[in-house]
Amino acid sequence: MSEEQNQHIPASFDHYTVMGGGPMGLMLAAILAKNVDRVLLWLPESSMANQWAGRKHIRLLNLDFEIPSNVKIISGYRLFQQGSHFIASVVPARQFEEVHEHVITHMNRTNQHAIVTFSKGFLSAVGRRKYQVATFSEFLVKTMEAYQLKAHVAVATGPSLLADLHAGRHCFFALGSKEAEMQTLVEKLFEAPHLHWERSKDMVGVELGGILKNPVAIISGMSDFLPDAGSSLKGELVARGFNEIMRLGTALGARPETLMGRSGLSDLAANAFSPDSRNRSYGRRFMERIQSGEIEPDFLERIELLLFPGRFIEKEVHQSRELHEGGLTISTVLDIAKEKNVELPLFQTLFDILSRRQSPNAFVDQLTGMNTDTAIPVTKKRARLDLVTSGKALGQALQERILREISSTRGMQARIKKQSGHVISSLEKRIQKAERRRLKNDAANFRTELELWKGLAASPEESETIHLDRIVQFYVSNIADSYVPVIRGTLMNLIAPFRFILGGFRRGSVAPVIGGPVAEVRRLANYYPVFYAPTHKTHIDSVELAYALYLSRLPLPRFAAASILMSNPLWGKFLKSMGAYSVDRENTRNILYLETLTQYSILMLEAGIPALAYPEGTRSRSGGFQAIKTGLLSTAIDAFRSSGQEIIVVPMAISHKWTPEDLEFNNLTPNTSFMRFVRRRRKVYLDFGRPILVSNHIKNSDPTAAVADAVLGSWRRNFRVQPHFILARLLTENQGSLDLKEAEKQIAQFIQVNRLNYVTTDPGKILKMGRKDLRSRKLIRDDKDKILSTQPVMLEYYGRMIPEADKNG
Repeated sequence: MSEEQNQHIPASFDHYTVMGGGPMGLMLAAILAKNVDRVLLWLPESSMANQWAGRKHIRLLNLDFEIPSNVKIISGYRLFQQGSHFIASVVPARQFEEVHEHVITHMNRTNQHAIVTFSKGFLSAVGRRKYQVATFSEFLVKTMEAYQLKAHVAVATGPSLLADLHAGRHCFFALGSKEAEMQTLVEKLFEAPHLHWERSKDMVGVELGGILKNPVAIISGMSDFLPDAGSSLKGELVARGFNEIMRLGTALGARPETLMGRSGLSDLAANAFSPDSRNRSYGRRFMERIQSGEIEPDFLERIELLLFPGRFIEKEVHQSRELHEGGLTISTVLDIAKEKNVELPLFQTLFDILSRRQSPNAFVDQLTGMNTDTAIPVTKKRARLDLVTSGKALGQALQERILREISSTRGMQARIKKQSGHVISSLEKRIQKAERRRLKNDAANFRTELELWKGLAASPEESETIHLDRIVQFYVSNIADSYVPVIRGTLMNLIAPFRFILGGFRRGSVAPVIGGPVAEVRRLANYYPVFYAPTHKTHIDSVELAYALYLSRLPLPRFAAASILMSNPLWGKFLKSMGAYSVDRENTRNILYLETLTQYSILMLEAGIPALAYPEGTRSRSGGFQAIKTGLLSTAIDAFRSSGQEIIVVPMAISHKWTPEDLEFNNLTPNTSFMRFVRRRRKVYLDFGRPILVSNHIKNSDPTAAVADAVLGSWRRNFRVQPHFILARLLTENQGSLDLKEAEKQIAQFIQVNRLNYVTTDPGKILKMGRKDLRSRKLIRDDKDKILSTQPVMLEYYGRMIPEADKNG
């Protein structure tokens, strides 16, 4: 905003709005109502606004609030489209970005607006990357500039405890703004005998002091229950905490004198020592509950602690009766400190205690150097989590992650709703198709999905989140595996004899013939999450992989299986119990479905659960390798970046003697029946490549492409070339006719030129085995001293199975 614009703040506004319905919002609305004719109290949730509308008294947190007659309670965003607005925001931190992006996009660009924020918190990781700032005030400035809004921003923090404000006792605010006129405006609108204002141009410093003091106040409350601890230890903890506030605050651009003043040291002292401090009280109640065993985590909570400790802490805070900003911000504070290379040992200890990684006595150890040795036992080992956790068990975590990603990604919610017409049209066509093919389960599933999307399409803006939640819940339920270790092991053992019988009692009938560095993969899998990256020729690849890994004593992954395979209820249950998650390939242009699928894969890897995806995306219809779709491999890169834990990508090359769908792929039959999958399955080779460490490629300008190149190179080196592939290639290159006397010589030349992984390199054996296999499918015939093709298209297909050779060795 230019200096000229800064000089022209309106004398009055069309609308005066307090955003946020907590105790602070109610009190600010009451104060503002004494100084202007009409105040709007805006609530994010329309249901709450409807519940409160018309009420004159509201009770929150055991406090009574009177609603002045000139205060109107509202919700929705249409209000912001007309006129000029003065906004005082106390929107909770978790909703701040989404709510204010919506507000700003609705605001009229021809009017002047002013926003003062009382909210305390940091931007999400996505928001920090997008806007390259950390605080709410900086976010407001950046966003309004992006939308070319004529707006003015201020931030207010300081020693102003809720109990003091409610009782009308003296409270003090530091008011940060670049504009003196904006500061004058805020002071005038919130003029009251018990409110005292101090001006500062250091908006960042004012805001950071108000945010960072809250975790230290929690620590202060905890110290009341530490052994042999009194006021002296509390004073030392608060001093250490303030030093860490100074380190991080100045690293983020705050002026030291700001943090030493009203918004920093003064606010910290009030919150750390007052019995009315909500953050200090939270620390005390946490200690009381943990000492009584009241909040001992159950099994699923231990899993959540293992996977998402920060979110577990936030959930515990939300379950308490009051809002404690310190618990909600501690995880983000540590993330930002890491980004800025600032060490915060006391803040880290608080995080570890709240996430049950350390005993509260760790504070004493940290200050005194003593070891009290009373650590709280928690589940730390990630390597065995895959033995007890199904995708459905983590469904709620996945659902929350997706909704958080939608709300924090600018414009994503709007794009999803805009696509609803296309999704509805597509679903109507799919229902008709499923009914024609008599796929009753599919048709019923599509109808349910259709009704959910119609609900979203017809919903007003303020209730869109509810409908999105329902659709995400539906997708998570459809996609997630139902992995049960006992069932998977039992089913595999029960089915193995039938595979052996149907395979003619031959070697490789039950599981593929396995090659490659299995021991190395097994060793690394004991320490790191594994992302299996196999080739993909046929629908039965998933079953072959499951048996190969099971018999190799490697961790079995969650793997993608086409949703068409789930149409058969029995087969679908079998695949899901084996760890398969459903992928609806016809739905991958659906933004919301694709986001759910992507986050599912990332979540599994972050949790240390092995994952499997086919980097080629779909089955190869040509016989050869397809271009790798880097979007699938990017989940391994994203999981590494998110968790900071090494991820190993394991290339796997699968070579089928016969592809069950080969006639379908070559347009010789319209589809492949279930029984053809059973009958056509013969010997399969599965060769592991050397494991690829994601960390070795992360500094590449395009790490996903680098990993993709490594995977493709591994496939080419390790894919097992079977004899009939070579004979099929030579027949194709020789126009369908091969001189029997010259065949062995040509085979020898081919092997010499193409350095590949052959089943055998003996030309005589290759000729004998290749002729036998191709004759069994009636793809060739002998004519005196020649071998002749009878199915050129099929020979070309199997000839293309041979990968591009590494002629450099």
